[in-house]
Amino acid sequence: MIENRPAELSVWDHWEELRTRIIRCIIALSLSAILGLFLSKNALEALVQPLARSLNHLEENYLTLRISPEGTLCVENLPDPESINKLSRFRLIFHFEKNDKTFVFGPDYRTNFYYFNPIDPFTLWLKASLILGVLIALPYVLFQVWAFVSPGLTNSEKRGVKPVLWMGFLLFPIGACFAYFMLQFALGFFTRYTFPGLEPRLGIHSYIGFALTLMLASGVVFELPVVVVILTSMGLVHPAFLRKYRRHAIILLFLLAAVVTPPDVFTMFAVAIPLLVLYEFSIILSSFIVKKRNMDKGNI
Repeated sequence: MIENRPAELSVWDHWEELRTRIIRCIIALSLSAILGLFLSKNALEALVQPLARSLNHLEENYLTLRISPEGTLCVENLPDPESINKLSRFRLIFHFEKNDKTFVFGPDYRTNFYYFNPIDPFTLWLKASLILGVLIALPYVLFQVWAFVSPGLTNSEKRGVKPVLWMGFLLFPIGACFAYFMLQFALGFFTRYTFPGLEPRLGIHSYIGFALTLMLASGVVFELPVVVVILTSMGLVHPAFLRKYRRHAIILLFLLAAVVTPPDVFTMFAVAIPLLVLYEFSIILSSFIVKKRNMDKGNI
């Protein structure tokens, strides 16, 4: 059966339609970036949380100073010689006996970030709003791309492409969120190598760049089933090939997990296991595509 295709447009009509859709995408991105300005603070606060959670396991004691109503100052919890090294060198706890209030003095270097350029806070806020704007406008932008491309596809091609687009659209944020929750384990691994005299002073731009790079890499890696589906549809990959080289794939996936994560066995396994599950899922999808292709050929 010959499927109906829409009437072909001239080259000028294609360019005009493309220009219109690009303008719509730019307007959507601009409006989304403005909306991102109001969400930037919450997004940045969420991005810095893994650092605080990663350092909660570190044993650090605080020296408590008790202030009597007469103003006498004394040490409440005099540490023994073995625990002196665990005392915080940045924070003290003042306890006022008169009103039974406690005041923590000093910065918490675990959750404090630093910037080294006067315009860094503004550029960070602007960068966060632009990234949020892209994420907010992404569904609309993808819809415009699909609306431009889909008229040139047959109905069967549309049925084959739509699930792949939805799969890719869902797997990327899942991978990015997975990396976000693994970030605290990665940071915890690196902080194990600190020692007295070597204290963390993290620049906010460096940290945000590290976090976003890890999330982006994880989101791309989670697109493995989409890549397998595309290669299978093109006839470049067969499920028998994926099964035959499963052991090789397992080794490669573990190596990939070791590259995108710190050299920590727990973190590496935590990343490698979902990749193995995605690989097995890719074999199932590849088998389904090949089976459907053979059925279609049998019906011709």
